[in-house]
Amino acid sequence: MTGTDDDGAQTKTGHGNHPTGELVRQVMAELIAQQQAKVTACAARIDPRLTADDLLQPHDFPALARDPAFNYEDGVLAGLRSAGAALRAAFARGSWITERP
Repeated sequence: MTGTDDDGAQTKTGHGNHPTGELVRQVMAELIAQQQAKVTACAARIDPRLTADDLLQPHDFPALARDPAFNYEDGVLAGLRSAGAALRAAFARGSWITERP
């Protein structure tokens, strides 16, 4: 089923006007990728020598650990990843959409 959003763009929907699981997965993946790019750019401003692997353990690098902007962006990324995991679990259970009377 397709519909339109507030800007008139076509959207795919499932039950009623709820977005399909695939659309939700795609949007979450885009949000996570955008936030990962922000985290990487923030870390590069602090220490350009850091690699993507280094960012998996940012508290091993004192300059990152004490930077509030980096910690904020990294926390947003962690939240998005948690939300993505919760959505994947809900999709697996088949319970991500509940019909309300």
